[in-house]
Amino acid sequence: MSIKRLAITIALFTLLAGVTLGMFPSHVVQAAAPSVATKPTTLNVIVAGGFVCLFDHQQVRVIAPRVEHHLYKIAGEDIKPATYYLHGVTGLDDASQITYELPPGAEHFQFSASSQDVAWGREKEAYFSLVLPLPKRIVALHTRRAEIVDALGNKRTVTMPTSYAFVYDVTDAEHMGLTPSTEWKPQSSLGQSEYTNLVVGTGTRDDSQEHVQSAWSQLMSYVPGSKVQILDISREERVADLRGYPGPTARGPQPGDCFIGPILIKIIDLLTPKGK
Repeated sequence: MSIKRLAITIALFTLLAGVTLGMFPSHVVQAAAPSVATKPTTLNVIVAGGFVCLFDHQQVRVIAPRVEHHLYKIAGEDIKPATYYLHGVTGLDDASQITYELPPGAEHFQFSASSQDVAWGREKEAYFSLVLPLPKRIVALHTRRAEIVDALGNKRTVTMPTSYAFVYDVTDAEHMGLTPSTEWKPQSSLGQSEYTNLVVGTGTRDDSQEHVQSAWSQLMSYVPGSKVQILDISREERVADLRGYPGPTARGPQPGDCFIGPILIKIIDLLTPKGK
């Protein structure tokens, strides 16, 4: 054995013996050990603002209709018109297995329609759409109190979700992303947390009644048979906590808010997987 190798062996033996006998604190050794990187196991897709979310048995299409003065952002960055696809996560095979965590009143902003009753052609006029797997959970994060006319023509005050979290299991953290590519780079957070977030938003600072009605009419154009109207809205509040998402407790008016929330549309004749 060379003198150099002998010196290294003696030094390591001395250090380990010192830890065993209490001569050196254990963190001396631990600090030298390489840290194990944490890969995210959960993705929260935050959908905030005036979106149409179409559910069938295979996927969710999150559609952003064109509304005057609206901003369109993914991960806080302005994006170009396109259809984006998420990869690197797994979804459910059956939409009936989705777990919903919603406040009372949220049902007024959920719709069921046959594929013949949905205005599919409207998607071609949208600014962008995002195609997602079916999430395992849907959580309402922010809400507003809204005075509406419901589907039966009755006036009532209800809770309107303005943002949802779609929760997924991550299957390929190193290749998770969107196609076409965007500024969202979840790989930059590898080693930091078992959770990662993708925030998708649309809206504007305009909270006038005219704008609210214009934006709402664009959403309702996807379900022509619906007669739900929004008459008035209150300030937005955070109503749920979500592990891994450190969003503010309340969001005031700011660029990206459109003062209405996503609508969820279940395509009833496309929800059941073939063979079931």
